[in-house]
Amino acid sequence: MNEMLLHDSIIDNDAEKKQEEKVVVYNEDKSQTYYLEDLDLNKGRLETKTEVIHHEAVAAVEEVSHYEVIAEYPNGGKDVEKVIDKPGQEGKAAYDETVEYQVYIPYTETDIRLMEIEEELAEMKNKLAETDYQAIKYLEGWYTFEAYAPIRENRENWRYNIRVLEKERAILNGESYEEPVHATLHLNNLVPTVIEEEIEDNAEVEA
Repeated sequence: MNEMLLHDSIIDNDAEKKQEEKVVVYNEDKSQTYYLEDLDLNKGRLETKTEVIHHEAVAAVEEVSHYEVIAEYPNGGKDVEKVIDKPGQEGKAAYDETVEYQVYIPYTETDIRLMEIEEELAEMKNKLAETDYQAIKYLEGWYTFEAYAPIRENRENWRYNIRVLEKERAILNGESYEEPVHATLHLNNLVPTVIEEEIEDNAEVEA
């Protein structure tokens, strides 16, 4: 029976310890608290903030005590014990303490869309970078016009999507957006017009 009670006590103490170790996070106005492990960080972000806490001065308090006899001996000796009637307290000056705390800020629909746009932009730009060598090979005569045509079409679609996404991002961020101006390259008619457009558009995206 005693062993069972001891075992239950250990389990309860461990549970209390784990509860104390949980990290507490607040909402923006600190009206609510959460445990960090319960939050979905795919739906919000954590932000570290600071707060200044003012501690008032503490006046010193003198200890008040008396002694009580706890034992007397035939020879007249006595054992006494000090009894504290009023604990003493050390005085402290007023001071300010800066503490850090974490705030959980749920993502808005705009936040989520902006993150999606960044992922889509990265994907489109990566596809362009991966096919740059094919544009160069065509320029050098390694691809025929017919063989390169579908590659060029894909690259045009990716560049168009990049411009659309960049415009949407600017609007969501409340920024102005200007359509990019195509650079004009003079190649002395040594390569087809299709290559001139390819190089111009690629230079525009990289800029």
